[in-house]
Amino acid sequence: MEQQGAEKQTLYVVATPIGNIGDMSSRALEILRTVDFILCEDTRHSGLLLERFGIKNKLVSYFAHNEALRVDQILPRLCNGESAAVISDAGTPGISDPGARIVDACHAAGIRVSPIPGPSAVASAISAAGFYQCPQFEFVTFFPRKTQDRRELFDDKTAARSRRLRIAPTHRRNARRLGRRRRPPKARLPLPRVDEKI
Repeated sequence: MEQQGAEKQTLYVVATPIGNIGDMSSRALEILRTVDFILCEDTRHSGLLLERFGIKNKLVSYFAHNEALRVDQILPRLCNGESAAVISDAGTPGISDPGARIVDACHAAGIRVSPIPGPSAVASAISAAGFYQCPQFEFVTFFPRKTQDRRELFDDKTAARSRRLRIAPTHRRNARRLGRRRRPPKARLPLPRVDEKI
């Protein structure tokens, strides 16, 4: 089937590899080649990814500390007919990584938002963690800093009914934060050269 390039006045939410460069889809590559510009967390990191696939396109930095400014700059361009892709350093943007703010702004302005499926830290962790017959799961991102907040997070009634998937920096302190009473399966995200599960 022939690949279709990017359409005008559209924001594409594009997933990128989280562990193996071979996980980059041909559809994602076509979109990154044909949009007018690409929003990314780190232009140096994303530049290496694009270089690997021979893609030459304009990269615009888009990270937590400049999201509001970038939305004000980018939205008029999309309204005027340009197309853009938003990518994170790894995985699917807009969940724990930047992306949700520009997506919300596009919806409010009537700009089409199109997801380009691919690697997802959430799905990868669940699939390899061994959640046998799990009726539901809850994605709660990062560990709270305050002890009381952590206790409430793991001791509430919801915890008895769902598996909690948590994305956090790999650090010994985070293991202690889980507490001794609850030891759920854990998955470490694939590293650049190694896929591993703990």
